Amino acid sequence: MDQLRWILLGLGALIIIGVYVHGSWQTIREKGWPQWRRKSAEDSDRIEPDALYGDDGIVGEVRVTRLDDTEFEPAPEPEPEPEPDWELDLGLDDEPQPDLEPAPAADPVFEGEEKVIVLTVMAPKGVQYAGDALAEVAEDCGLRLTEQGVFRRGIDTDAGTVAAYTIANILEPGTFEQARLAEQMTPGVVMIMQLPGPFDGPSTFEQMLATARTIVERLGGQLLDGRRCDLNAQSIEHMREELLEYRRRSQLADRRSS
Repeated sequence: MDQLRWILLGLGALIIIGVYVHGSWQTIREKGWPQWRRKSAEDSDRIEPDALYGDDGIVGEVRVTRLDDTEFEPAPEPEPEPEPDWELDLGLDDEPQPDLEPAPAADPVFEGEEKVIVLTVMAPKGVQYAGDALAEVAEDCGLRLTEQGVFRRGIDTDAGTVAAYTIANILEPGTFEQARLAEQMTPGVVMIMQLPGPFDGPSTFEQMLATARTIVERLGGQLLDGRRCDLNAQSIEHMREELLEYRRRSQLADRRSS
């Protein structure tokens, strides 16, 4: 019985060794010897420079290289710089600082500043105004022909009559002759208001504008500004604002001087 047991144990050992040898041989046939497999794996993890570019110079597929943990060590973190042991003393805590206040806006000094408003009325194209026709419209609007040859809307003062606004000939020398009004012709007239004066600028401008419109309505023509551009609603509103600002500054100057 003892001999039979040893014979069976020997056969079992031979069978185990045979199975192991057969498995190892199959592994070597399929994957090669272990040192060859390791070298092949290492080579496959490296990126060949020539493999990055194709024949046309375009970057192809990139393979990532695995690096051993021991090849590169992380850089040591920089040590924090010590804080300075000094303080900048600006003297802010020594005494209270006054609050800053915006400086008041300075109003421009108004000392008899002059302002001139000019309107132009031009006759229709190819037509001229007759002097006597202009005189009739001007007189209906409260203007009179003066010895100087201009139509004037006057205001009586202690110092005499002062012109609120005037109408002059657009042709040089800018005058009309009383004796020749019927035969005197002109392509247009200029209306002028000058400040300062003993009258209210905004209200006087409205009177002058009404006179200019009356001339256009009765004799035809076109209403323009002092540069002979179309006098539209925006231009008129701009003149009104300028006159209101002029009056405000004038009243402020009067209060300062009193």
